[in-house]
Amino acid sequence: MTGVGIISLAGVVVNNAIVLIDYTNRLKDRGMTLTEAVIAAGATRLRPVMLTAVTTILGLLPMVTGISYDFHVMAVSLTSESSQWWRSMAIVVIFGLLVATVLTLVVVPVLYALIDEVKIASGRSYARARLFSWARDIGRDRLDFRYPKHHIISRAQAMATPPPPHKVARPRVLPRFSWHGST
Repeated sequence: MTGVGIISLAGVVVNNAIVLIDYTNRLKDRGMTLTEAVIAAGATRLRPVMLTAVTTILGLLPMVTGISYDFHVMAVSLTSESSQWWRSMAIVVIFGLLVATVLTLVVVPVLYALIDEVKIASGRSYARARLFSWARDIGRDRLDFRYPKHHIISRAQAMATPPPPHKVARPRVLPRFSWHGST
């Protein structure tokens, strides 16, 4: 019966995590920053996750303790055959929910924010690597990050004084390449 408890526990935990991440994505789509979305989603989903865990734990406590109510004779029984059969499943679900609730409310948002930050950072470094390789391919000496859009300039232009701050340099338009020789 322990295996049945693990399977039922996995369903509840995965559902809570999916709903939390989905709500975080919806908040990000509405324009919130990553940190604001993670905090707001955690605060909003705190009550439903806690209510699910607490009601399940309270519902399984009679199985763990062995207390049951016999409706035929209208009496409380302290030991029953069914509670001995289901006790291992109830213990697994109760302690699993205690741990999984903490994981859902703390670890899942932290890992979500961490993975999203890594995605953003790797996207930036990938774009920068593509920009450097493109500059090398067209024969320019240096990329100048002082200008918007990372203009490609020659070494002589890089050594010259930068333009005044009120003038914004426009990006260069390179001719299109064609395999047939025409541009």
